[in-house]
Amino acid sequence: TFYFAATHPGMLRAIAPAGAAPDVSRFDATPLRGLPIFFTAGTEDCHGFCHLEAAYQALRAQGLSITFHPIAGGSHSGAWIENLDQWVEELLSC
Repeated sequence: TFYFAATHPGMLRAIAPAGAAPDVSRFDATPLRGLPIFFTAGTEDCHGFCHLEAAYQALRAQGLSITFHPIAGGSHSGAWIENLDQWVEELLSC
């Protein structure tokens, strides 16, 4: 999601990635500045919640309009479901 939005600037009004984040040391986030990003991650993500949270902090430090929504007990494949209604509401307001 991050990569597609960064390589197709202007195509999307907002993005809502869940459970995955780019390797910020190898990713140019510049094209995403100004794009609303609603990022969800489950605290029980088998790929490492700490990595997702660190990516959020790094992307935010690069000036992205990113909000982070951790889902307590959420898994890698299911945490986004907990935020679906909030995603729709927030993304429709963009």
